[in-house]
Amino acid sequence: MLESPSSVPEISDKNGSSSLVRDHLFAARTVLIFGEVTIALAESVCAQLLALAERGNEPIRIVVNSPGGHVESGDTIHDVIRFIAPPVRMLGTGWVASAGALIFAAAQRENRLALPNTRFLLHQPLGGVGGPATDSCHARTPEHHFRPCNRADSRKNSARH
Repeated sequence: MLESPSSVPEISDKNGSSSLVRDHLFAARTVLIFGEVTIALAESVCAQLLALAERGNEPIRIVVNSPGGHVESGDTIHDVIRFIAPPVRMLGTGWVASAGALIFAAAQRENRLALPNTRFLLHQPLGGVGGPATDSCHARTPEHHFRPCNRADSRKNSARH
């Protein structure tokens, strides 16, 4: 059966996203922060947040999957999240690191949620200093990542005896 034209997404733009999808996300009060944090991303995210705040005080949902990036751009997004009146519900997924983790932390604690396979990385500001990652960072993999493996291993080992 052929789909009606209204249910077929529009052709993607140069960034790979459809204006139909963006419009739907905006109407759903959802902002996506995926990829490296840059000044262009900060401008886009802040514009969306300010526009949504102007439309009303209903909660805004932000989905974050970012390895970090430009610190000041992350600070800008963090500050705007804290500045706007509507509550922001933050959803972490995938890799939430560095400036991405700072953005994630901008929501009130009760409004932060991480999906089961989310990983966080927090580190001290490096300011161009190099060296092993173990010298400057703390990667956190939630303990529940290991529980299924441990249970599977214990069942497999107990079955052998």
